Amino acid sequence: MIKVLTALPEKDYRIRPRGVKEVDVFLGASPIIRKEVIEKVGLLDERYSPFLVEDVEYSFRIKKFGYRSVTVCDSQVIHLLSYATKKLTKESLEKDMFKVYVVTRNALLFSIEYFGPIKSLFISLPIIIFATFFERKEKNLSLRIGNIRVRKRVKMRIRYLLKSITDALKLARRTKNKEVYHSWY
Repeated sequence: MIKVLTALPEKDYRIRPRGVKEVDVFLGASPIIRKEVIEKVGLLDERYSPFLVEDVEYSFRIKKFGYRSVTVCDSQVIHLLSYATKKLTKESLEKDMFKVYVVTRNALLFSIEYFGPIKSLFISLPIIIFATFFERKEKNLSLRIGNIRVRKRVKMRIRYLLKSITDALKLARRTKNKEVYHSWY
């Protein structure tokens, strides 16, 4: 599947703004980063490997150092969705569960790192658990009671959820140092 990516919120993207606009999070599919920023902030945090959330974490880290992230509204990036997942997994089921694992692990790791263990336990973890087991029936409709259904493969999702929580906690204990960061894929 090919998708046009934008770093803008959906409501802003619909009106097709022009020029350069500041964003909270840049998209990791095609960043352009100044050398001085990389030298000061470091590279991507390897604990988020192989993908997902590492660009969010890097965006937060860039802000901590006083830099801004911007997007060029007139540009478009064509992104081959799930290419990394397809390379790492063979079967559709395996791909889906691998994504559940990585998204959950990385989201929880990010939450612990930036919001602390208490907020992660009482705010982020319930949201992550909800997203693991429920989805919208109609993707183009908003999330509301009448548009929610239970995802398939609940038992398998429980196993991957527990593994991702355990692994996120282990990764959170690893010290962030220069060796933990790696370059762009």
